[in-house]
Amino acid sequence: KEFLELCIRKVGKVTGMLHRLEAGAIVGIRGPFGTHFPMQEMVGSNVLLIAGGLGIVPLRSTIYWANDHRTDYKDITIFYGARDPGQILFDYQFEEWRKIYDLKMLTIVEHPDESWGEHVGLITDLFNEVPIDPDNTFAVVCGPPVMFKFVCTHLSEMGVPRQRMFVSLERRMHCGMGKCCRCNVGSTFTCLDGSVFDYWTVMNLKEAI
Repeated sequence: KEFLELCIRKVGKVTGMLHRLEAGAIVGIRGPFGTHFPMQEMVGSNVLLIAGGLGIVPLRSTIYWANDHRTDYKDITIFYGARDPGQILFDYQFEEWRKIYDLKMLTIVEHPDESWGEHVGLITDLFNEVPIDPDNTFAVVCGPPVMFKFVCTHLSEMGVPRQRMFVSLERRMHCGMGKCCRCNVGSTFTCLDGSVFDYWTVMNLKEAI
């Protein structure tokens, strides 16, 4: 495709300004910066994609990658959780994603409304719905940092090695170029060394999450 598609939530001055722009406006973009989810490393294995809230945004491109290279992977499973149905993003594409060969997608919310007809509870509850092979599964987790601890602890208890769990710490990033020193954890810079890390590395970075 000859265009970039961005998902930006209006939360402050900069994002508010972007929301006020009209078609034809010129916007400067730097990047991409840092690392990416190591999809080549997962070839031949099952892939579990776990997103919470806005975490579905960076995983969306990963879903497209998996679809374009479907024969490279075994089972692909998506867990997507949000606080309520109004926080669910890209629901208009869920049926398209579910049509991908051997892809399972489960959604869950903590506070359902009358229209909600899927799972209710915490995202870790979805582990009871789909069997996970810990010896041949890679997990990609993206969402609120507090979710990492619960999800990755659950995966670890199931036997998935922490080196095969990948999380994104992009929420810590600021300048993206290693200049402002606001994203560093000790000598590790989220923007230069990450923002994607395996969970074993994250556990050994004090106060990373």
